[in-house]
Amino acid sequence: MKIKEKFQRFNKKVFLITVIPFLIIATVGVQFIDGLVVYLFLGILVSLHSAVYQKYKDRE
Repeated sequence: MKIKEKFQRFNKKVFLITVIPFLIIATVGVQFIDGLVVYLFLGILVSLHSAVYQKYKDRE
């Protein structure tokens, strides 16, 4: 019984050590990915705008 209790405590420690950093990395990673998506979207918009602007400029 005592061995089992020690094992459960050890498991809790391992659980905390592994899960908490993973959660932190996951939340930071999600924010980072969202930022990347926003930057990609802005980049695409800017490139489209510049392409359209070039076509319009060439027509004049």
